[in-house]
Amino acid sequence: MGPKRLLQLPLALTMLSLCSSSNSSNNSLGVFIERAPESAVAPKGDEVVFECEMNLKPDRLEWRFRTSSNDPYRFLHPADGYNVTSSNEERTWKLRIYVSAQTLGDYQCVAWYGPGAIASTPGRLTLVSISIDNANGYSRHAVRWSVAPKNCVLLRCGSVTSNPPAIWSFYRNGEKLPQTELLPGAAGALVLGSVSAKDAGNYTCAATNAITGEEVRLPQVIDLRVDYTDRTPPYFLLQQPATQVAARPGDTVVLECPGVGSPRPGAVWSSPNVPNIYHNRSRVLAYGLQITDVQPGDQGSYVCRLDNGLAPVLVHMITLSVLERPRIKRGPNSTLTNEGDSLALECDAIGHPQPEIYWLLNGEDAAADNEILIEHNRLLIHHVQKRHAGVVQCFARNQLGETSEGNLLRVNPLQITGEDDQPLGNVPMRYDLEMGHGNGNGNGNGNGNGGYSSSSSRNKNKRKYMRVVRATIAYPSPCTRPPPHPPEHPQPCSHRDLAPNR
Repeated sequence: MGPKRLLQLPLALTMLSLCSSSNSSNNSLGVFIERAPESAVAPKGDEVVFECEMNLKPDRLEWRFRTSSNDPYRFLHPADGYNVTSSNEERTWKLRIYVSAQTLGDYQCVAWYGPGAIASTPGRLTLVSISIDNANGYSRHAVRWSVAPKNCVLLRCGSVTSNPPAIWSFYRNGEKLPQTELLPGAAGALVLGSVSAKDAGNYTCAATNAITGEEVRLPQVIDLRVDYTDRTPPYFLLQQPATQVAARPGDTVVLECPGVGSPRPGAVWSSPNVPNIYHNRSRVLAYGLQITDVQPGDQGSYVCRLDNGLAPVLVHMITLSVLERPRIKRGPNSTLTNEGDSLALECDAIGHPQPEIYWLLNGEDAAADNEILIEHNRLLIHHVQKRHAGVVQCFARNQLGETSEGNLLRVNPLQITGEDDQPLGNVPMRYDLEMGHGNGNGNGNGNGNGGYSSSSSRNKNKRKYMRVVRATIAYPSPCTRPPPHPPEHPQPCSHRDLAPNR
């Protein structure tokens, strides 16, 4: 077996490895993003600033942009007119964007430390907007509601999509109602606690965008009449209330059950899978069950039974889902893998809805690599290559947000052995016979061909071959001065061999 030597990793990657081993346990990579770009909602023509702050000064940092999660990123270079500035000893970088239809999308910063790169979670730029949902689905005529006195009426004219959420206004017979009559906990609805003849009239609604002040008037008109009627069992006025409700932890939510009847019905709440629904955060209202400071344990099914002594009892079931931002319980491990071996990495994340997981390798989509297979929360590299060395990141995202964790992926290059290995390719060793000049091979068999041996010399001295090594991550150190004669056993380059010819 001939002598062995290892290709050496670049110095920058070695420094990145040292950084990771000396950092605190809460971030094994050592290099991390202290502040990632945050999502923003802005009107057209405004200016938005995205900020990215690293804990260590990067070799370089660049911003990139995509219009949607299905599109590829493209880098935004200052030479192309993008306003990029840095401060705090080049640890903090800012990108200023003029808001237009063409600049809406995701913005992400990527920081390089030697050959390794770490990417931030993206911040999304969206346009301030407000619009009526199903604008063509409203009746041209007023909808008539007839209810008995003392009932609680939850009045809602329709719904809008607004970013940020809309501010609602209600009108009775064309006159705007005071905001004091709008009870909290019933967004987009007017609550009339105990109706009487003075509450009768034609009701309309309007929604206003909180940033632009743009107002949209919903076309639906509700003609409310308060009359003494025959005894009637409980019923819902317009349609069945929502059966699916979602809330974030810490929110206040109302599970609506606004039944009316004659006489006015009462509500009894229960749950088949929430152990205790009556506590200091819950309150039974005339139109539903209010829960403040929502917690994950509140998730489940709630049953509302409306009864006024007349059959049938009105039963309504609501499912409450408590949304949670993604959280990575276990990120990818730091690894040292031999070149050519397979490698599997896993990433476990929780959240509600269940987060989607994707992977980046040195800031690039790992799924685009032909050696990599992504299966759910698992990344499999069939044959680890030198190009895979660097930073591997796992991202978890759902509708509430996105988070990531990264670690170092180190590659131990293949060992280069001596003559026992078969050569790669037929590249002849070229021997410089400059020292011998007319002496040919040094034994009086020269042919005067400026350093190339004659055919008889080629037959006499077996031609040797160099092994061709692909060095994509390890930098090659070729000898610039080969020996004057073919050695019987090729030796590694000495430090003198590495000096340039003068």
